[in-house]
Formats: sequence, structure tokens, C-alpha cells
Amino acid sequence: KGKAFLWGAGSGVIEPIGAVATIFASELALPILPLLLGFAAGAMVYAVLDCIFQLGNGGKALEKYAFSLCFSIGFILMMSLDVLLG
Repeated sequence: KGKAFLWGAGSGVIEPIGAVATIFASELALPILPLLLGFAAGAMVYAVLDCIFQLGNGGKALEKYAFSLCFSIGFILMMSLDVLLG
């Protein structure tokens, strides 16, 4: 039991070391954080649209075009309002 406890406790020793390394790495990544967040947001939009297009794969081409057009108009409107209203 004692040996198992020591192995279990020893496996957790790396966590504080990793926490300190993460704190220092976050200071280095701070200048590029907006770019990283923008990339993550774009990847999420792509993933959602990819799933929606695959669900509607059985539909007609005109419906897909209408969906793409409506999404584009809505996205442009949302971004415009975000920039204009702060």
C-alpha cells in the first residue's frame, strides 16, 4: 500500500511544474492571443457550417445556395453591427 501511495503521489509531482510553465508561456503568447482566438472562432464557424451542409446534403442545389446566401448576409450584418455599436 505504501509503494502504491508513493507512485500515485509521485505521478502528481509534474502538475505544479506544468502549471508554472503554463504561466510563463501565457506571458509569451499574450501578443498573439487575438490571432489565436480569431483562428479558433473561424475553425468553429467552419465546423458548424460543415455539419449543417452535410445534414442538408439531400436537398436541392437552390436550397443550398439560399442557405449560403442567407448565412453570408446574416454574418455580414452581425459583424457590421458589432463594429458599429462597439
